[in-house]
Amino acid sequence: WLTKDALNVLLSYLDKRHIGLEFGSGRSTLWFARRVGALTSVEHDPLWYRKVSARLEANGITNVSYILAAYNENNGAPRHSKASYVGVLERFENESLDWVLVDGLYRDECAVGSIERLRAGGIIVVDDVHRYLPSKSVAPYSRKPAEGAGSATWGEFLKMVTGWRFVLTSNGVKDTGIWVKPDAEDVLEP
Repeated sequence: WLTKDALNVLLSYLDKRHIGLEFGSGRSTLWFARRVGALTSVEHDPLWYRKVSARLEANGITNVSYILAAYNENNGAPRHSKASYVGVLERFENESLDWVLVDGLYRDECAVGSIERLRAGGIIVVDDVHRYLPSKSVAPYSRKPAEGAGSATWGEFLKMVTGWRFVLTSNGVKDTGIWVKPDAEDVLEP
């Protein structure tokens, strides 16, 4: 779950008119659905998908398009498809989303792909950001500045959000990062 401070930022931002996308479902799915107009949520685990689907139905929540990313068996072992998971982004036009939560699989690719789908003023939220981007965080498994980004794609993400307003929240165990997409003329100089 997101940090308490991140939730407070989201509470002040979210609006019943908002359209959002969530990579990785759970308690957050119901929480977001109650606060926005439309939510698309992507899940890779069939068992978890069934549990969250039942919770959505039991709570009468109807504004969620809940997607189980392509899933198959490989010699009896469950496998998910990166193309179908990250590919959910293709369902959205550029600048059509008010917010994106990246809290599931393929976080680096989901984060990078989400940027062009965000409207100006939209936000991208990355949970457990300390594991992927360098910081001075004290949370366990934090990447130190000397280590750089966790992948080339995370490095690309950092370049793409240079000059964006950024809020880093932490509870000492985990960090959640929130970036606000500026209008073209509002980009902050590094």
